[in-house]
Amino acid sequence: MANAVRGSDEKQNAFDCEHQRICEEIINTYSEISELTYGQAQKWLNMMLKYVLMTAEDSALKNYLHIPVDSYIMQAVGSDNPKLKHCLKLECVPKKDGTVGKYSESTSKPWSKWNYEEYIAFQNCIRKAVSESDYNSPIEWENAAWIEVAEYRK
Repeated sequence: MANAVRGSDEKQNAFDCEHQRICEEIINTYSEISELTYGQAQKWLNMMLKYVLMTAEDSALKNYLHIPVDSYIMQAVGSDNPKLKHCLKLECVPKKDGTVGKYSESTSKPWSKWNYEEYIAFQNCIRKAVSESDYNSPIEWENAAWIEVAEYRK
């Protein structure tokens, strides 16, 4: 079992490195016409990968995908709202003051302003929580949580 976990960790690390490389390439490619942040590049790449996954029957890719981060997901990760059953209630949302904590519309740093370190720490926090839950993958959790928050905000 340890070898299977190690192999999975190595694949996740390889995916994470390639994900970072592509995000940085997106930022650099468009640097002459726009000042994209890491937060904006991750959203672009993660949404594209999520859409690719939706067209695949059964893809091993889903186990490695990062979740697209936006304010709905920030709320789903770091809210104590008892009406939201998919909330993870984690204290890993980047704050404007440089700390991390629960989600707050007024004190949380907007996802579009995140740097790589904030972003990957957030992803890793979610991975750990999801691995200890009944969800099969972070992207499976994200689908349920995003829809729930969207319905709640209506």
